[in-house]
Amino acid sequence: MRTSPFYAANLAIVALATASCGGSEQPRQDVASRKSPALGISPPGSLTLTMDAAAPLVQGTFTPYTVTVTNTTADPISFNVGLDFPDTTVTAFTAACAGLGGGSGLFVCPGLSLDPGATLVVQFRIRPNVAGSVTYGASVAGSTFPDNAAHDTEDVAPGATDVQVTGSSNNGSPPVGSTFTYTFQVKDSGPFATFGGVSFTDALPASLTFVDVSTDTGTCTGGQTVSCDLGDLRVGGQATIKILVQAPATPQPIANTGSVAIGGQQTDRQPSNDSFTVNVTSK
Repeated sequence: MRTSPFYAANLAIVALATASCGGSEQPRQDVASRKSPALGISPPGSLTLTMDAAAPLVQGTFTPYTVTVTNTTADPISFNVGLDFPDTTVTAFTAACAGLGGGSGLFVCPGLSLDPGATLVVQFRIRPNVAGSVTYGASVAGSTFPDNAAHDTEDVAPGATDVQVTGSSNNGSPPVGSTFTYTFQVKDSGPFATFGGVSFTDALPASLTFVDVSTDTGTCTGGQTVSCDLGDLRVGGQATIKILVQAPATPQPIANTGSVAIGGQQTDRQPSNDSFTVNVTSK
């Protein structure tokens, strides 16, 4: 949904389309109804308007979409259709529709007409560029009847992205009983921002003693298991976690593994880099 009200955006579309077709705009009777089959236009003209995606929407994936207009009067009607699809790539129209520029997601389909009782189906393909709740809008307007508008709120599932972790130690051979630091870096390599939060976990080997933990993003709790809530990461965004530990009292090899996970329904497109093991040997 845009920061400006939905109907204000559609009013601008309809005004442009009506002017281009030589019509005049009439007072609107907006109705906010998700996929409602009847939106109540008064005589002298009446159109019904529905909006529907062919399948559940997924961020970054093209899905067929349909806007249907029906003339329920006994007279032919000429009209324009305005579309408002924010944060969405729209393509493959079956009618003569044009974007209003600037990647705004606003489109107009001018010069349409319907005989009495006839139905017009405008089909196209949409690719949501964001996840979460997204509101799309459509409107119809003509010179002989009031405007009508509807909106469709869709729950867009997040597209899979690649969150990875790497790690290192500031001392590959820490003296027995000394303190040293592990540094883990968590990064979102894309192609989408995370949606649902990223977590980091490090179950320290029993031979190590936890001393302290810090992060430049989110929050961490320490102990023999270190847990961090890093929040959401933008594409290319990263978090750095530093874990201070004490080496064991006897010389030995130490393998310490940190791992990351994406929360919610988003999946990781490359699980093989979701964990990283740092090997040191105390001496």
